Amino acid sequence: MCKKVECIKPFFPNDCEIIKSTTDNGDVIYHHSSKSELNYDNAIRVMDEELELSLECLLEPFDVIEKALCNSDNIPIANTIALVRQSILNTLFEMFQLIEKQIGTIKITRIYQNEINSFYRWGRCIDVKLLPPGTAEDH
Repeated sequence: MCKKVECIKPFFPNDCEIIKSTTDNGDVIYHHSSKSELNYDNAIRVMDEELELSLECLLEPFDVIEKALCNSDNIPIANTIALVRQSILNTLFEMFQLIEKQIGTIKITRIYQNEINSFYRWGRCIDVKLLPPGTAEDH
């Protein structure tokens, strides 16, 4: 039995609505809005990840560019990109250390449904939660 049901509206025009159902014991299940039976078997696959990690992953293309430029003619450019990328990573690390100490850990729930012809956009952000400082989560 569901204690709470919410509709997550799409951000981008090609995304679809998703239903977030919270069970009586606090478990959360995400479903396509057309599913009438809500259970774990037809749930959308999701994964929680820390916001800090999500942001760090956005910098991966710079690492690829650095490696592509690592020849004798482009080493100064590659080194400059490496310094900028490392500066951004250091700033993110510093900010999130403070955020986690004062506010807690921010977790983003993203879709990881990988079937061919899936309704869902891989990596779509559909939820967020805050784990207070010192809170451990097993998920």
